[in-house]
Amino acid sequence: MSTRCRLLGASLLSAGVLAAVPATASAELAHHQINLETEGPNRIDSIGGFRPFEETLGDAIERFGEVTDVRRPLSESCEVSWGQHGVTIEFLNLGGADPCDPEFGFAHTAYITGRGWHTARDLYVTSPQSTMKRLYREQRRSAGRYSLVRGYRPFGDGNLDILSVGLTDNRVSSFRMYIGAAGE
Repeated sequence: MSTRCRLLGASLLSAGVLAAVPATASAELAHHQINLETEGPNRIDSIGGFRPFEETLGDAIERFGEVTDVRRPLSESCEVSWGQHGVTIEFLNLGGADPCDPEFGFAHTAYITGRGWHTARDLYVTSPQSTMKRLYREQRRSAGRYSLVRGYRPFGDGNLDILSVGLTDNRVSSFRMYIGAAGE
């Protein structure tokens, strides 16, 4: 981890953000479920109780507990990991505020590798490829992953993978989600 990230983590810790882990954090994640909106455009509704279109980095910290890693790949992005849950979420702020500030970081993408995570259709990390194909008949191979749910964006080719999975040894090894709650 870079010195800048260590200092950022230390400043969040001194502000009481990283240390403030409610006792309910693990209880709320017991179901480890990824939910999609059921009405309107395809988008991620919740990740283990974290609602990315209604909540910020601070809320994610309350949900997932102790942050295990913070990275700043770009000035407008902040990658925050919760290793104990196998969750990494990239937060953005396109308005000039610090995306690592718990109040101003908005979810952009999420990557999940932790065991026990699953979709509302019961596709789990570790599920066989055959289960994925049965539960998501509309899935298609895209950029080395399997796109399970597609969405629309008003730029580029118009298509967007909202939920995709990676496979290792013919088993689901990860979920990747495009969220776009930062206004992009």
